[in-house]
Amino acid sequence: MDSTQTRLFDSSAEVVRKRVDDFADRVKRLPATDIGIQYAKSVATAEDRLVQVQGEKLLPRDYVELAGIALRDEGNSLIEETRQINNRYAGKSIHDLEAWLFGDLEVIDLSYRVLDWVERSVDAICYKLRRKFKDEPLSTYLGLYSSLIHYIDTKIAHGVDDMYALVWGTSLDAFPFLFIDRLFLQPRLFYGEFRRGQDPEFVLKGDFTGANKEIFALNQHLTLYGYSSTVYARQEVLEPLLIHLKTEEKLPCQEEMRLKIQGYVNDLLEAFPYIAKSTRVGKHLFRLPGRENVAAFDFTATRGFARIFLSDSEDRFAREILLGKGQSFLEISFEGEISIYPQFWMTLKRVFGGEDATMLTYWLIKQSHELVLASYLKINAAYMAPAPTNQDEVVEELPVGADCAEYTEWMREALVDEPGDDAEGEIASLSYPITQLPQMRRSRLFKLLENCGVSIAQGKGSELKLLRKDAHPFRLGCHYGPNPTVPSFLIALILKRLQITRNEWQQAIAELRIAGS
Repeated sequence: MDSTQTRLFDSSAEVVRKRVDDFADRVKRLPATDIGIQYAKSVATAEDRLVQVQGEKLLPRDYVELAGIALRDEGNSLIEETRQINNRYAGKSIHDLEAWLFGDLEVIDLSYRVLDWVERSVDAICYKLRRKFKDEPLSTYLGLYSSLIHYIDTKIAHGVDDMYALVWGTSLDAFPFLFIDRLFLQPRLFYGEFRRGQDPEFVLKGDFTGANKEIFALNQHLTLYGYSSTVYARQEVLEPLLIHLKTEEKLPCQEEMRLKIQGYVNDLLEAFPYIAKSTRVGKHLFRLPGRENVAAFDFTATRGFARIFLSDSEDRFAREILLGKGQSFLEISFEGEISIYPQFWMTLKRVFGGEDATMLTYWLIKQSHELVLASYLKINAAYMAPAPTNQDEVVEELPVGADCAEYTEWMREALVDEPGDDAEGEIASLSYPITQLPQMRRSRLFKLLENCGVSIAQGKGSELKLLRKDAHPFRLGCHYGPNPTVPSFLIALILKRLQITRNEWQQAIAELRIAGS
């Protein structure tokens, strides 16, 4: 397939395809117990098709009456942008594009703007129909759903021979749920909760009344758009975890946690091409403090790059994961933001506020990072030194989960003027922040290390020894070609082992720039 210059990072489309297909195979085995699972199975079993050139598509005429001309024009512009991307890939397999466009900056940015447009459309329509929503909320909502939302869903977002769903699919799921949230959940006309027991039971409460047919339709929508999953994540996992973090754990300051989250996400993205080759979901399992609940990190996602499965117990998780399901999921975006699946607008920041969201995100990604890093180090064992045989060459090993995120910003400083780095302008032009991956070629790393007083000596075989006065040596494998890319976490280990300070690192960067000028 043609290359793209808008990919966030290098990942094998074959690896992504394998993970998507494996998850789809699990979904196919699910018993069709409700409308949500029925829809998931229909997506998993959908026949692959080739993308066809699409003509102009427009929002329905009555959209103007509901939301105004400005939002109509903006929406039509977003549809046109999607059409241009679609036609660029005409003749390609839709399933292949699903894997190929994973981590594509253009698609990610466009999907974020579509979601933002959906939210503002909901705000405008709720204001326009405020009296009707107040007097007849359910019938007004269902009427809106059957006309406007259904039209956009079937005529624009989900075609049989286009890739529009890769941009519009998740945002269109937000369209009806946002209405439900504004009209019914926030006013507490009804609400859901889990009753604790051997098998927690989800129940709906409230005094909301209406025609049986309408009540049934609303319940179907709640199931289809994953309301119980969002309640479980909040009530059974996130809220108890937040209480624990505030009362039982000593966490870094907010700014430090944000920097560490950034570093952790960088490492996870670097590990993705290697760890994602395994379809063993549930390998990276960790327990929630003070409860039986468990979570499992996995490189499987609908919108971001990874998912955290949530379940009541390890035994239940083991049963559920065989079918590709869980009590609930969290998804991690490429910039490290966590949302509650399947409502991607429902970020932890929106649900809990900025500071609480940072605490939750930091803890969850930290647990995931430690487990993934352990696997990554095993896979890339050739990078690391074997056990020393000479007493004078004893190396003090860092724990696998060593916290090296403090070095992330240092490494990024060294990349500002790195030759061949043309992604910075592309990233800066986007409407939301994307973290640049702080990895570098070994040749550049060695120049910086030499400026820090590090000598490089030949070790056994293809190994190199990095030596610095008063610091333990670091053995580096050379099994990845003449000038491989060195992962950020490995650079962090080197800097820490060789006791290089930030001031020394910055001076080394300055010297390298002077030498190159």
